[in-house]
Formats: sequence, C-alpha cells, structure tokens
Amino acid sequence: MRKFNCNLFLSLLSLLVFLGFTQVQAQTISGIVTDNTNGEGIPGVNILIKNTTSGTISDVDGNYNLEAPGDATLVFSFVGFETQEVNVAGRQVLNVLLAADLTELSEVVVVGYGTQRKVDLTGAVGSITAEQITARPITSPDQALAGPDCRSKYHQPSR
Repeated sequence: MRKFNCNLFLSLLSLLVFLGFTQVQAQTISGIVTDNTNGEGIPGVNILIKNTTSGTISDVDGNYNLEAPGDATLVFSFVGFETQEVNVAGRQVLNVLLAADLTELSEVVVVGYGTQRKVDLTGAVGSITAEQITARPITSPDQALAGPDCRSKYHQPSR
C-alpha cells in the first residue's frame, strides 16, 4: 500500500512538472497604436487576445499594456480603421499602425437623432445642393429646407 502511494505521488508530481513546463507563461506586452496616415496615437483602440474576452484599450496617446501568453495573437480594432491581428511571438513591445477603413465610413448616415448605417435607415433620404438653395428667394434658413425636394414636407406653425 505504501509503495502504491509513493508511485502515485511520483506520477502526479511528474505530471504537474511536465504541465508547468509546457504551459506558455504570460508576459506583459506594451506598445503604441498609431494612425498610419499621420503617425499620431489613437485613443480607445480595443486590444483583445484572440479567442478570449481578455483585453484592454489604448490610452489618450495610444499606449497600452496587456498580460498575454507569448504565443498569443492580439486583435486591434477601432471604428473607422481596419481590424489587424498581430502574433506576439514572444515579443514584449508591439507597436501597431492602423489603416483607415474608408468603405465603412461611407456607409454611415447622420440623422437628426444620431447615426445609423445606410442599410438600416428607413424612410426617404433626400439631398439639396447649394445651387438649389441659392436659386430660390429665401429670407431664413428654414425656408431653404422647405420644398426643393418633392419628398420633404416642412410645416411652419402660425404665430
């Protein structure tokens, strides 16, 4: 019985030592996330360890610090910029340049109460050019919006 307990103990100890050596150790990774057009730091960039919920955001100057395994992949994302995945590969400093994603920006429509994606917008959208406004005799800005687009209806309450 005593020999069995000793063998079991040695087996468990060997297993724990083996698992300790094979596990990738977490390390502190830091760096700065910058805009590739002007080189300025980007505040508020989401930095996540891929396939986890662990992460951080960059500070006002674009700097970040994160604890991650040496073999992790970091995912950098920010509205208006292309998402970028970077393999840590044992490095402790990762500086990342994010490129603007112009296709996403063109699909946002500003409405009177916020912003919506163009595909989610319901109702009619019309535009009025500067030439259409200047070609009409108007005395106030609210008159400029009334009538040039047949889909718009503008009502001025009586006083």
